[in-house]
Amino acid sequence: MHPDIPRRHELRACLWLAVLVTVLHPASAHASLFHGETLDAIANGISWVAIVIAPIIGIAIFWLVHILPKKIAEKKKHPQTKAIQCLCLLSLCFGGLLWPLAWLWAYSKPVLHKLAYGTDVDETIGHHGEAKEEKSEIRAAARARRRTRTAGQQQGRAVVMGDWKYDVISVGYPGPVLRGCPKAEPRNLAPGWVGFDFEAAFERPVKIINDAAMQALGSYDGGTMLFLGLGTGLGSALIVDGCVHAMELAHLPYKRGTYEDYVGIRGLEKHGKKKWRRLVADVVEILMDALRPEEVVLGGGNAKKLKELPLHCRAGENADAFRGGFRLWEKRVTSGHLRIRIA
Repeated sequence: MHPDIPRRHELRACLWLAVLVTVLHPASAHASLFHGETLDAIANGISWVAIVIAPIIGIAIFWLVHILPKKIAEKKKHPQTKAIQCLCLLSLCFGGLLWPLAWLWAYSKPVLHKLAYGTDVDETIGHHGEAKEEKSEIRAAARARRRTRTAGQQQGRAVVMGDWKYDVISVGYPGPVLRGCPKAEPRNLAPGWVGFDFEAAFERPVKIINDAAMQALGSYDGGTMLFLGLGTGLGSALIVDGCVHAMELAHLPYKRGTYEDYVGIRGLEKHGKKKWRRLVADVVEILMDALRPEEVVLGGGNAKKLKELPLHCRAGENADAFRGGFRLWEKRVTSGHLRIRIA
């Protein structure tokens, strides 16, 4: 054996022993990696974060959680904004447990409110704080129209009617009608209908009914008939033994929206003709099961886009609206000599 080999083993053993002693040798403990002024500066920074920055972040989170739902509701002109604000305040009393409901409420579609009041927006809430002033101006203009007929109105009547000879006026109104008067302003037309004196403007007797009811009246042949107008929205009317009932079926809940959302013009543009036709057939079947009419008349501009009519349905015509306008003034209009009554 070579004489240097034992010496190498001894050196290697001494080296491992030195490493082991270094690792196992107890060292003095330190509470921090920093000392002196550095430690004081870090402590001051942490204090500022805890005293100043953390409360600011907390206030921001509070605003997002308990105030933003109200802001969202105002931006969307939600008709129940005040109720959402009240829910946000109640959430503070319950430790913030109610704020998810406020968020969902602010983003939800007020279907029941629209069904009850005929609108899904609050017209007293507007953008940039100007809607209340605009509402006041609209009301003032309506009051002015009720007080007097201007020469411009008379001239407009002359332009529209020309040299026509007429004794009475029939108006098909695209909105709810109560006791022969518009109950709410139409959503797709300019305001000024509610409270307007039509008889004074035309100087003739005037009868006003819902436009869908007028077209239904023109297509009525007796019995129980349901009319559905497939147009911008969904017009609806039910006639039972000569009694005309204008309805607002369009705003009843259906799937994730309302009937109007699926079979109106928005549904046609969103889903395409093929799926829209299936949706129309489904809605007709549901309404027939609920109302039990003897027949259904499908009218409106989009009725012609149906390839096949559902069972027990027939197509209406635009001329039915004219016949309905005349029938408003006739005592007996059908082959069965039924007397027409407007509910």
